[in-house]
Amino acid sequence: MTLSIDETDKSVIRLVSVAVDSNFQNQGIGFLLLKQVIDDHQNRGYVAFSLTARASDHDFYLKNDYLDIINYYM
Repeated sequence: MTLSIDETDKSVIRLVSVAVDSNFQNQGIGFLLLKQVIDDHQNRGYVAFSLTARASDHDFYLKNDYLDIINYYM
C-alpha cells in the first residue's frame, strides 16, 4: 500500500496504490488493510482520503464505502 499527503491540503491522504496477492483476494484482506490505514490516519488528524482507481478496481472501492465523485475515463 502506498500513501501520500496532498500537497494542496495537508489534511488529505491520497491512496496511491493497494494490492493483495491474487491467491489471497476475496477474503476481506483488502478491506481490512484499508480500514486499518483509514482508522490509523484519522487518529492522526487526517480528515479525508482520495484515490484514483482503475476501472477494474472500481467496484471494490464502492463496496468499501468510497464515494464516486468524479467519473473520468480516458
